[in-house]
Amino acid sequence: MAKPKKRNAAYWRGRLEREKPTFYADLIAGKHTSVRAACAAAGLIHLPNRLDALKREWRKADAVERDEFLAFAGITVAAPLSPSRAIGAPSSSTSPPPTPPAAPTAPSVTPKPPIAPSPIAAPRPGAPIAGTDRKLTASGKARLQTVMKRMGHGEPGHWKPGPLMLELGFKPLNASLGNAFARGTRVKATLIAALEGWLALHE
Repeated sequence: MAKPKKRNAAYWRGRLEREKPTFYADLIAGKHTSVRAACAAAGLIHLPNRLDALKREWRKADAVERDEFLAFAGITVAAPLSPSRAIGAPSSSTSPPPTPPAAPTAPSVTPKPPIAPSPIAAPRPGAPIAGTDRKLTASGKARLQTVMKRMGHGEPGHWKPGPLMLELGFKPLNASLGNAFARGTRVKATLIAALEGWLALHE
């Protein structure tokens, strides 16, 4: 039984030279930074991007996580037609049957206006980031926003919680942190502990 070929840099370099000599020449000339980049430019491989990551995480997310993400993104999905209005439902009236409605279109998506962040108190290092109700305190939000800004996770009102959630070990589509900032919702104790540990490292 033949052993499977190793798809390492030498393998892709050989394929590039045989199948895409123009891109191979560009690689030799230094127009591409690596064999991987040259193969991607030649169409031999596909480099995953952020959209691919979002699609992958969306497929893995459960119904609750998807609802939280839609709420964080400010997206409202229109409800489907009720059974009584479904096409082909029998009518209780003796009048002639109505003209069948047009085929249903895809649910409309109405974006919500952005929510202005609430005023944040001056950060106090060491202050609790959440109360006993598991909601972020004003001082806790200030501490988090100060470090998030310094670490490149966005500006006030334009936070990017996805990369931070991934850094903390959670799914990037988990919208609980964004909802806690924007709407004052509760967060899980595990997330509070992870945030406190992250602040201890970066403050």
